[in-house]
Amino acid sequence: MTKYVKSVEALPSNLHLWETIHTQTGIVETKTIDIFPTTSIEASDTLTFIIPAMSKMMLQNVQIVSEIRVLTAADANPEANHPVSTLPHLAAALYRNVEITAGSASLVQSFDNAYAISKFWETTLNTRSGCHPHLHSKEGYWIDTVKTKAHSEDVAFFPDADTAVVNGGGQDRAKNIALGKKVCLVSDLDASIFKQDKLLPSELEMQVTLTKNYSEFILLSPDNHTDKVKFDKIMLRCTFQRPQDAVLNIIEQRLKKEKSTDCDSALIPLL
Repeated sequence: MTKYVKSVEALPSNLHLWETIHTQTGIVETKTIDIFPTTSIEASDTLTFIIPAMSKMMLQNVQIVSEIRVLTAADANPEANHPVSTLPHLAAALYRNVEITAGSASLVQSFDNAYAISKFWETTLNTRSGCHPHLHSKEGYWIDTVKTKAHSEDVAFFPDADTAVVNGGGQDRAKNIALGKKVCLVSDLDASIFKQDKLLPSELEMQVTLTKNYSEFILLSPDNHTDKVKFDKIMLRCTFQRPQDAVLNIIEQRLKKEKSTDCDSALIPLL
């Protein structure tokens, strides 16, 4: 109730005999920075990003922004009703390995495509159906809509006019990449260090390494098709927040008191 008693809306203006105490927040600035890889996405399947150490800025979140197209082996746009679709969670399937390094602490996935599998299941199990339209446009997420296992393995995404579609979700994914159109995907970097409610310390440089996945893993198509995924752009979108100087001083004093000045030791439990 104190907030409303001190608010300018709680009393008529003619009763404001003293200046109202303004509501304060611990965060004074939010900044978003797009970070591009240090190497060309055409020259290597493994891309390294350096998240810089920001003075007084604490890292809140990291997203992967990817722009892709699905082309034929000759780099041409596929024809209409081309029988090629993608895995149910396209944004998750694009990268087969993810590694994050902060100081001497490193987070490496345990096996190939562990990132794609874990992100798909986490999204599927923890997302309500009402959010699916948002995931369609943002992450290319359409689950299969089938009645039998055989239907889930059917790659006839555009059957003849007299044949019914047996996998509507697979057809929706095929339409999403049809005719070689560019698809922009934005998804959170799904790593334990970013999936917690604490801001990461300021002045902390981090290295993120992404390894592009194989087209054969990403795409679902008949055996005689040789389509491929072309990456046009990959970047990390990092959100930083700057607390008030008083808050930063409290954090620094607490770290000195507990002898945790080394950020590596503070990050190990998060990794």
